[in-house]
Amino acid sequence: MRRVLTTFSILACLGLSSVASAIEFQTEYNAPPTETLFPLPEVEGAVPWELLLDVELVYEGIDLVPEYSKAAWDLNGEQVKIVGFLLPLAADQKRGLLSMISPDCPFCLPGGPQTFVELIAPDPLEWTSEAVVVIGTFELLEDSLSGFYYRMKDVKLVDTSSMS
Repeated sequence: MRRVLTTFSILACLGLSSVASAIEFQTEYNAPPTETLFPLPEVEGAVPWELLLDVELVYEGIDLVPEYSKAAWDLNGEQVKIVGFLLPLAADQKRGLLSMISPDCPFCLPGGPQTFVELIAPDPLEWTSEAVVVIGTFELLEDSLSGFYYRMKDVKLVDTSSMS
């Protein structure tokens, strides 16, 4: 009986240690890659992804919630432009994601939620596999059940003919 209890105690400690390690990994290594196979073009006046990547997960009770930088809070409610790759979410083409990482890269690991911006457009967006520039009203999502950290409303595509 004593051997069973000792074995159970050791396994319980290992299990708790594994959970603690997983949580530590999730909070410490939540950073996505800053360089990808398909780099985004530099666009004057666009919000840099580095600013959006500057978010930390902190405990609020038992939940991990995003804690945004002051620079991100300064953008909340403002009209901004961001460069990224479009991923459609709805058949009507009015809802999608803007990604820091190209979906056409078979060797790129997907980033975390800080590498995406949810897009909501009044009119259908023209989807492409090339990088695009979007403009819209930026929002930080504090209690979103979607899992995303950022949203842009009233999104429109900016003419990118000069990016090539």
